[in-house]
Amino acid sequence: MLLYQQGKRYPTTMVVYVSPEYRGHDEGPGMKASCGTFPELARRCHSELKGTGVDMLAFHRYRTDSGPGCSDDVNDAAHFTVRSPYPTLQLLLQKDLEHARSQWADTDEGRRSVARGLPGALGLLQQNKQRLRRLGYESVKKFFVGLERK
Repeated sequence: MLLYQQGKRYPTTMVVYVSPEYRGHDEGPGMKASCGTFPELARRCHSELKGTGVDMLAFHRYRTDSGPGCSDDVNDAAHFTVRSPYPTLQLLLQKDLEHARSQWADTDEGRRSVARGLPGALGLLQQNKQRLRRLGYESVKKFFVGLERK
């Protein structure tokens, strides 16, 4: 695992799948696009990582976020918090993730979020979603699509 390599410890590792097998079809959001075998790969990896001290986040170009503050509208710009031009798995050491959450909670903004009932870094996630919504779906999509290699 790349989180530990040659005696060095890395807080995160990104595994990006550029193979067309994992890209999915180009029908886009709202069309129930097939994501190839990536969702199954992500589920299997998540299952294998349980109890290892490693957490995993999966990103895909058509993914929609179903967490707090999310909308069912596939054109909600906030869904870009879980999207990437290529299917991607992010591996994070749980202790580093908890440390980052506690550091953020100790900031003025973090304390205000906790006071509003948003524990941990949930307030930060909400801020990111609000920023994306202010930019607007079409603006974010244009930037996002520009990142894809044709």
